[in-house]
Amino acid sequence: MTGPNRNPLTKGPDNLTTYPPWAETMQRRLRARTTAQFILYNNVRDLVPAPSGEPRYVTLHEFLAREIFKDRDVVIFYDISKGVYFLQPSMQAEFFKTIQLTQQDLIKLPSIALKSIEIFIRLSIDKKRSVAVVLDHAETLAPSSISAAMSIEDRKCLVMLKKWAHDVNYVRSRITVCLVTDTLTDLSGRMVRDAAVEKLEIDYPNKEERIAFIRNWIEEEERNPAAAGFSAFSRVSAEQIGHTMAGLNHRQLKTLLAYARENNQTIDQPYLVERKKETIEEECFGLLEIIEPKFNLDAVAGYEPIKRKLRELAQAIRVSQFDSVPMGYLFSGPVGTGKTFIVLSFVGEIGIPCVKFLNFREQWQGVTEANLEKILNLLKAMWPIGVIIDEADAFLGDRNQQGDSGTSNRVFAQLASFMGDTTYRGKVIWFLITCRPDLLPIDMKRQGRAEEHISVFYPDSQEEKELLFRAMIGKLRLQVPDSVRLQDVFDIAQPISGADMEALLTRARLHQALTGTVSTDALREVFADFIPTNDPESIELQNLAAVIECTSRTLLPKKYAGVDRSEIRRRFDELKRQEMF
Repeated sequence: MTGPNRNPLTKGPDNLTTYPPWAETMQRRLRARTTAQFILYNNVRDLVPAPSGEPRYVTLHEFLAREIFKDRDVVIFYDISKGVYFLQPSMQAEFFKTIQLTQQDLIKLPSIALKSIEIFIRLSIDKKRSVAVVLDHAETLAPSSISAAMSIEDRKCLVMLKKWAHDVNYVRSRITVCLVTDTLTDLSGRMVRDAAVEKLEIDYPNKEERIAFIRNWIEEEERNPAAAGFSAFSRVSAEQIGHTMAGLNHRQLKTLLAYARENNQTIDQPYLVERKKETIEEECFGLLEIIEPKFNLDAVAGYEPIKRKLRELAQAIRVSQFDSVPMGYLFSGPVGTGKTFIVLSFVGEIGIPCVKFLNFREQWQGVTEANLEKILNLLKAMWPIGVIIDEADAFLGDRNQQGDSGTSNRVFAQLASFMGDTTYRGKVIWFLITCRPDLLPIDMKRQGRAEEHISVFYPDSQEEKELLFRAMIGKLRLQVPDSVRLQDVFDIAQPISGADMEALLTRARLHQALTGTVSTDALREVFADFIPTNDPESIELQNLAAVIECTSRTLLPKKYAGVDRSEIRRRFDELKRQEMF
């Protein structure tokens, strides 16, 4: 069981201990003798809670040997760096004696290693000896690639692994093979799609699991007489740490706590937020940017109907009414209207963290898909969370996009599948932002994905423009007399965007730097000198696209609310044709 609603732990086979859900599923398959080969993926480099013995948290390899395969006669480990190795010396001696291999360095080569393991397994079956094989970094044995591009060595390994998965003698004789990989996308599709291979996802720890780990770490610290004790360097409880550090695994939590202890660093809320941001951004290698919203909707000038709607949604999320919350939002409108700022303020209103997608696309086959899989797995662990995709029309691509060996199609399918998973309704909230919603594929903006389409327009009335003027003065900390109004320095009938207003008042800051204040004449001079860079026809096209896309009549400006929709569509199509020439 995966996802945010899974049980943190389930009863193990002896009904006295507890196993993670993936391990319980694995045990059931092994007891039923229905599967000989498993793929373990996602959070495979983490520490796993071991229900018996000490230490309480062990590596995945130790957990497999100590818990899952504790009754096997031999447990073999292999990766392309170490070669074949064992956790018990007696098993190593037995292995090399059986296969009669003297040059042990040769066994690092994948095809030779797998062939040697296969010989040992065949002989073990004859001797009625049970064997478990754990192949780490399995993507180096059977990488994701088309058959024509695979080397002879890779093909040999893939064929052997496929043979093992379908060998009925393996199931009967209690021979089990585990392939361990960080992402399924890195592994050969022929292995991933094989019905004979069981795929088990090791999730990132949820809140309860994080708290249990932190408490265990504290208990170990208290047993150490030389340690100062957790309370000596922490101003927050284990529960607060577990709540704040959503998205971190056990290993990362241990590093965070040990670093604070060794460096006399006080653990408080700002420390946790900063360390979480650093850890996740390092983990994702620049694929994600964590954004901590600094404002709520009070910081947004004007747009009262939009703020009213968003505040209602924020309240539903705060009281965990997830089933009434849209899966995602599409914010559209012409450039410079502050769409991104409104989204960040909305996330700040809810009080949840937010991430922004960076460029996860790579030129190499399969790397882009693997990057996206890693991001999506992390999002599942960090809920509740907002996900911002700016310039969504360019970023998301299209299902029918050609010229990159199908990468864009697969990326589009991955994102569309995740965004449409109702398991995460109200937990992973998507914000697609674009000034050209007509270029966004219908698959992404349909109901069930980006369900609410909110359109943002330039301030229309004199009152709205005045609110924007005063808000920007406050944001830029300009010393402008309260008596000065926008109509005193600008033709109020002219359209002006939030971005234009900020640019103009930023110019006025030069006068403030020289004189200590901004006079009415200086403002009038700045506004008179300004020439907007936007093409009026492009702005009209973006406005009409936002009108057509908007799913709420109350959010439309008065000048569009009463216009015949067919007339808006006709003008929009006319502008699009002009754009093509």
